Amino acid sequence: MTPLARPAEPGGALTAPADGPAKLTLVGLVIYSLVSPAFLNWVGIPYDVPGGLILWKLHPGTYVIGLAHLWFLMQDNPLRTAVRAFGERPALGLLGVVATMLLVYSNLRYGPSGSAFVIDSLLVPVLAGFTLLGASVEARALVFRVLLGLTLANGVIGIVEAVTQSRVVPYLIGDREVIEEFFRATALGGHPLSNSLRTAITLCCALLFAHRPFVVSVLIGILLMSLLAFGSRAATILSGAFLAGWMALRLVGSVRTLALNYRAVLFTIVALAVVVGAVAAGLAVLNLGVRVIETFYWDRSANSRLLAFLVFDFVSPAELLIGVSPARIDELLTILNTKTALTDIENLWILFILQFGVVAFLLLFGTLLAAIVSLVRQSPLPLKMAALLFLILISSNNSLAAKSQNLTLFMAILIGGRAVHELHRRKEEAPAASEAWPTVVAPTVWGPRAQPTLLRLPGQA
Repeated sequence: MTPLARPAEPGGALTAPADGPAKLTLVGLVIYSLVSPAFLNWVGIPYDVPGGLILWKLHPGTYVIGLAHLWFLMQDNPLRTAVRAFGERPALGLLGVVATMLLVYSNLRYGPSGSAFVIDSLLVPVLAGFTLLGASVEARALVFRVLLGLTLANGVIGIVEAVTQSRVVPYLIGDREVIEEFFRATALGGHPLSNSLRTAITLCCALLFAHRPFVVSVLIGILLMSLLAFGSRAATILSGAFLAGWMALRLVGSVRTLALNYRAVLFTIVALAVVVGAVAAGLAVLNLGVRVIETFYWDRSANSRLLAFLVFDFVSPAELLIGVSPARIDELLTILNTKTALTDIENLWILFILQFGVVAFLLLFGTLLAAIVSLVRQSPLPLKMAALLFLILISSNNSLAAKSQNLTLFMAILIGGRAVHELHRRKEEAPAASEAWPTVVAPTVWGPRAQPTLLRLPGQA
């Protein structure tokens, strides 16, 4: 997609898109990556605990991204910019409309208590997405590279935490510290599942650098070891399966087209060696992945995903249609706990149905799926893999059912990854400078330089 440009003056030629709003959005995304809900609660900001000012209920990065989107709209007539953006990406716009409707609905039914969840988790991804899509391809590629670097740094911190059995930030859910049987690193993301989700989709997106075998092999090794440190079985196993499938498709495709070259062979050999080496080092040397290995069976945690569906036995048709209050959800959870010993509902979609009702859920699910599909349409395979993996992983837990920055970061990675691919494609298609004279020659201090013609060679006066 061509970034949204704006007229320099009414009826005038279109100017290049301004990157200021996108760079400010990047600042907000960096804050999202570095400042977790657990960190906010740890330093005394009641982000997702009862009480406190309403201003504290929104993440600091949300204010920055909101300001960046306002800047994006104010570059031209705000209404015209919004309409043009909606026309360029209707699926993303419809997700924003549904999120706004849910925000109003939640306020009318339950008061402002649930508003922060809708804003942080569902509305901000749309605002950030439109702002980034209005920037140049270089600015969007910068967003991807910065987020990739932050995910790598977070993964290294997670590996160090797992090795030393200590944490940078306490493992908190709300204001309650969590103690588990098996240590799982939390790093800067605050929760093992959030860390695993971000790491897994970044692992898929790292395959965009497959043309640089050494670089992508290092990325894969670090990200796989960090997945073991974070201890999510689903994310680790699925990431490994997606990676193996991609390498197989790449190799088979080369053989079928008789285009097998040294890079394809080299990448496959090096990547396999790195994968095996990273897993072996993580398990044997650094003692990572203890939870993944020792609970590699259908345990109580896995069974809770199925038991959660029993909650609908205690919901009336009216409640199923229009949703229930947070207090009612707690009551249903208490009932489930007495009958099944279930302590939480580890299913995002069930919680969405309970909170908003089945009608609103269908609207939300449909527009969310359409928005993600619109972002990866005509994108390279690694981004499509990342999108599919994201949908599978969020369906296996409730990480997006509470206030979360994961959807915003995910959409930013997809948009930035597409830009990185576009820049690489342009570089491959650009003619070599030595094969043709430039069509425009830079001026010198003495004035414009004469253009070369058939009778005048370059540099000749």
